[in-house]
Amino acid sequence: MNHEQVWQELCIHAFDNQTEANDFVLFVEGCKTATDNGYVWTTQRPDYQQLLCNIGCSNDTQHSFTLPSETFARLAQIKREARTEWHRRRQEELKTHLKKTLVEIHPLSDLTQTQQLTLIKEFVNAHKTDLGSVPFISGLRGFLKYQLAHKDRLAEWSLSEYVLTQNSEEATEAYVRLLKGILCMQLVYQDEVETNESIAIDIEHQETLLWRMNPDLSNSAIRDILHSLPSSSVDNTSYRLSDIPRQQKEQSVLDWIIQWLTHCLSFLPQIKT
Repeated sequence: MNHEQVWQELCIHAFDNQTEANDFVLFVEGCKTATDNGYVWTTQRPDYQQLLCNIGCSNDTQHSFTLPSETFARLAQIKREARTEWHRRRQEELKTHLKKTLVEIHPLSDLTQTQQLTLIKEFVNAHKTDLGSVPFISGLRGFLKYQLAHKDRLAEWSLSEYVLTQNSEEATEAYVRLLKGILCMQLVYQDEVETNESIAIDIEHQETLLWRMNPDLSNSAIRDILHSLPSSSVDNTSYRLSDIPRQQKEQSVLDWIIQWLTHCLSFLPQIKT
């Protein structure tokens, strides 16, 4: 490999969180000293000395290595191009994993409301401090509030797949498990958008998933779910009403009392045995 190919490979390994490659890339970018004609690096590490030579540096003295400004600028450009390609490849991997997850996860329709709320709280505890989960949680909260505001027909949520894939495979599985498995939302369709030029951060070219509200979720159940989700700002532009009527049975006094007691007891600490 020539020095450009060596540098490109090092950058890709760094993006993949390989420690040695990442440390060397950081060394090249952060430990250089400017000269009249370029940059100089000083190191006594034999492995770094060899890598500096491999990316095109000249070994002027025993521990000093120089690189012309034009060559360093080219390496910076190669890194930007490698990052774009890495993001594109990574997004394709996440999209493939999302499609697989959507097939493998099935609605858990036999969950009791208490079990459902417990699983929702477990999800929130695991993801509420994750900045990458904010768009998903905020969107879900808005979806539920939109349904409460429009009680007569089932609401639908146009969700960009980028919201589901921007973090990791584990996060994608957690989002789909909550939507499809725990809440039993219905995936109506997946809008295929073909493009040969999309990259990971260009969300305009992402596919859209249309989710429909679980018809078995009552207004009171939705309120309990909202109570379990962290508060957040909501963008209502991605919600709409379907043509499907929403059947809501009247809540009896006994049901109201049971719901009220369950809500109150949920604040009590669990007794450890």
